[in-house]
Amino acid sequence: MFSSSRSSAALVAIAVSASLLAGCGSPIDEDAAAPEDTEGEAPTPSNEPSAENPYDADDVDLSTDVALRAVNTALGEDGGMAVGFDKETDEEAGMEVQLLVDGQDLQTVVVDQEGASEVDSRDSGDAEDWMQEAAEEVQVPLLRALQIAQTESTGVILAAELETRDDDLLVWNVTIEGAASENTVIIDARNSAIVPVGDNPVEDNNIGGDPDTLDDDESD
Repeated sequence: MFSSSRSSAALVAIAVSASLLAGCGSPIDEDAAAPEDTEGEAPTPSNEPSAENPYDADDVDLSTDVALRAVNTALGEDGGMAVGFDKETDEEAGMEVQLLVDGQDLQTVVVDQEGASEVDSRDSGDAEDWMQEAAEEVQVPLLRALQIAQTESTGVILAAELETRDDDLLVWNVTIEGAASENTVIIDARNSAIVPVGDNPVEDNNIGGDPDTLDDDESD
């Protein structure tokens, strides 16, 4: 009798212990959603660019030459696209920056000798057809081209203009006054590559050639 009672008590104790252990477990959140199966799904693309445009002019150092300040001042006042710069002009007040406005109108902006403020602005008529078409393909702005030219030739920037060359080449022609002579730096306006300078495209490895020389050859 005693042995049977002890066995019954032991069974009751085991049952109570099991019940207590079950109650100690974490409650199940019935509202928790089951993990989604994302295998094979492509990530959502970001709207942010992965890299800055290497051809923009936001980080150009304007302090390196008055030409850069002049172009930047003209753009800030009149907008449009800078297509030319001339330091040695007939304007006693300062330098000239040529802008293409609304894709077809040429605007000549006169900037003071420090390149800090606009002195005058005047309409220069419609741009030639080739310039209107070429402007749509320019990837390297004039400010960036001037900065690139400075890395190729040391000196003062005298002039710059947009040109077309043979083989559909679109370039910035930048003239720099060095210590001993004037130098020309030709920059591809589509990809910022330096184009060798010369009159003979084959012998001088100049992809575009010199437009003045090419015209002379054709007239002979």
